[in-house]
Amino acid sequence: MENSFLNDLSFDPGYIIMGMIALVVVLIALVIFLLVKYDSLQKSYDKFMKGRNGNSLEEVLIRVVDDNKKVKQQCKNNIDAILDMKKEIKHCYKKMGIVRYDTFNENSGKLSFVLALLDENDNGILLNSIHSSNGSYQYLKTISNGVCELTLSEEEDAALEKAIEWKETI
Repeated sequence: MENSFLNDLSFDPGYIIMGMIALVVVLIALVIFLLVKYDSLQKSYDKFMKGRNGNSLEEVLIRVVDDNKKVKQQCKNNIDAILDMKKEIKHCYKKMGIVRYDTFNENSGKLSFVLALLDENDNGILLNSIHSSNGSYQYLKTISNGVCELTLSEEEDAALEKAIEWKETI
C-alpha cells in the first residue's frame, strides 16, 4: 500500500518528522521550565500564606484594616483640630504697624513709638509709648473695624495704616 500523498511531495518526508521531533523537544524543555517556575511560585505563595511567624494571611489583613481605621480616625481628628485653630486664629493679632518718632522734637533718638496690632477684621489696639525728659508714658486706644473713636495723632494714624495694609509673608 503506497501513500500517494507522501510520494507527491517535492522533499523528503523525513524532514517533517525531524522538525516534529525538534518541536517536541522544545515543548518538553518549555514544560520543564514552566514546572520549575510554578514550583518556585508555589513556594513563595505558601510562604506568604503562612506569614513570618506562622500568622495566617487573614490575621495580617485584619491588622492592616484595623491600622487603617486608626489612621483615618487620627486624620479626622487632625482635620477637626486644624479647623478649630483656624476659627480661633481669626481673633489673634495678625497685622502690625509700628512708627518710631521723637517726642516734642527733642532729638532724643526716636525713643517714642506707636504700635498697632490688629486681627484679620482690623479689630485690635493702638499702643502709644511717649518718651520725654520727664519720663515715659503709655496710652492704649481700641480699634474697631480699622477705626478708632478717639482722635489719632499723625504717628498713630500712620501706624494704623501700616497695620491695615499689612501683608502676611508666610
